[in-house]
Amino acid sequence: MVKLGGVPPVKADVTYPSRALGTIYQNTSGRPIVVIVSVNCLHAAATDDAYVEGDVAASSPPTAIAGYAGFMAYSGSSPDRAYFVLTFFVPNGYYYRAVATVSGTSAVGLARWSEIQL
Repeated sequence: MVKLGGVPPVKADVTYPSRALGTIYQNTSGRPIVVIVSVNCLHAAATDDAYVEGDVAASSPPTAIAGYAGFMAYSGSSPDRAYFVLTFFVPNGYYYRAVATVSGTSAVGLARWSEIQL
């Protein structure tokens, strides 16, 4: 059995910072954070994209894709409108951003940005 020493308790501070899609931020909290980005997406045509991607990396600009949420080009019916939630973890000291990708007349709008410090 291996004993892990000094694990700090979960702090779980929830904040709603003013953030913008496409802007690079750095986690300087001293702890890992969970980023929760809610977006509303309009998928105007079957060949359009309307999604957000979360990027994380130890250096700026962050390029490691942590996840996607939204509509990517598909052959389903259009137009479609929906809310999506993207959640990803950011280690202390790392850079992060949520970037919207749209094509055609589709759109992505930021509905809410939350961060939970662990």
